[in-house]
Parts: sequence; C-alpha cells; structure tokens
Amino acid sequence: MGASETSDGDVVDRGARGRWDRHILATPWLERGDDLEEVVRSACALHLSSGAEQFVVVTEKVVSIAADLAVDVSEIEVGGLARFLAARIRPRGDSLALAVPEKMQWVIDTVGPVRVVVAALASAITRPFGVSGAFYAIAGRNARSVDGVRGVYPETLLPPLDRETARTWTDRFVAVLDTPTSIIDYNDRGGSIRSAVGVDRSLVAALVSDNPLGSRDTSTPVAVVTRLPDPA
Repeated sequence: MGASETSDGDVVDRGARGRWDRHILATPWLERGDDLEEVVRSACALHLSSGAEQFVVVTEKVVSIAADLAVDVSEIEVGGLARFLAARIRPRGDSLALAVPEKMQWVIDTVGPVRVVVAALASAITRPFGVSGAFYAIAGRNARSVDGVRGVYPETLLPPLDRETARTWTDRFVAVLDTPTSIIDYNDRGGSIRSAVGVDRSLVAALVSDNPLGSRDTSTPVAVVTRLPDPA
C-alpha cells in the first residue's frame, strides 16, 4: 500500500451547528485481506488532535470489503426473473443500480422473489402517476443499498452492512483512533448513517449529506471532521 493523501480541507458552515473543517483523505484501493483499521489509522494520524471536537467518517463500501462481505459476481447464477426485472429498471443518473442483472439476482436471493415481484408490481402501478421509488421502498434496504459492479470493482458486488456488523466495525475504529466514528453510506442522491459511536447521527448527516467523500473513482473513503472556533 502507498501512503495516504489528503485534501487541503473543506470548511463548511452549518449555522447553529457551527463551522467545521472536513479533511477528505485518500487511501490505496482496498481489497480483501487489507488491514482496514491500519489504513484508517494511518490516513487520520496527522489530523487527529487531543481535545479537539472532531469525529471520523468511513464509507460503508470499504468496510464491506474488509468484513469479507464482498461477492464475486461470477458466483451469482442469474435467473430469468432477474433478467426480466433488471431490463425494466430505469437507471438514475450515471448509476445502473439494479439494472445490472447480477445485482437484481442478489436482491431476489436475499429478500425473496415474492417481495421483489410485489415491489415490481407496485412500481409498475404507481409510475404512471409520477410516483417514483416504490420498488425500493418495498424491496427494502438490500435493494436500495447494494453497490459495486462498476468502477474499480467491476466484478465485485458490495452488500450493505447489517446493524450489528456496522456497530462492531465502528467500535473497532473508535478503539484504534480514540475518536468518535461513524460509518456512512452516501452518494449524490442521499444516503444514511449506518452506525455512529460517540457522535450524534444528526450532526454527521448535516456534515456529510452533500457527499464530500465522493464515490466510485475517488478513493477517498475516510474523512476527519473538526469543529472550528466560532468567528469573533
């Protein structure tokens, strides 16, 4: 692994929540077997200050890899239902989402074909009335949050973390960094806080909802967020 890099800092003003400096940190591309705790510790080392009001955020995707949850798409046997439904998914922006048959098959395998079919029927009924998102609302978080199969991981599917796994890894980061930490899943269309230890979830959301870590090709899965003194 190469040395970590960092941005020069990104100062944001959140009104009553204060002014914050977000240092977005680059790391090497992570693969199975890499020591994510060491990668995060090394990336953050120069930006953590004793006594400062700060916290660390880590993207869910790299935790999925470190937790050995990643799935090789060659291991997924795509059926007719998955191909049929994937062909009818409307990609959002530059994301194919479940238009990738392997992703759709994984969702079918994890939430069940009945639930997926009900979700698809609901989407077909509500779409003509201008209602979007029915499929994902019914199919659930696995459908909304499964990632991968693009960019530097074209053959890898990255499942979302369950609550227990997210909390376990957040605790591990806190132990290594001695700093409040949150695992997040955000993109340009929004996202969620998977886990937060020592920091309020609403504060994390207020400071990362604009997706400062980027996605796909940025290799910036970590940030240190530090509160700045209020202006005089």
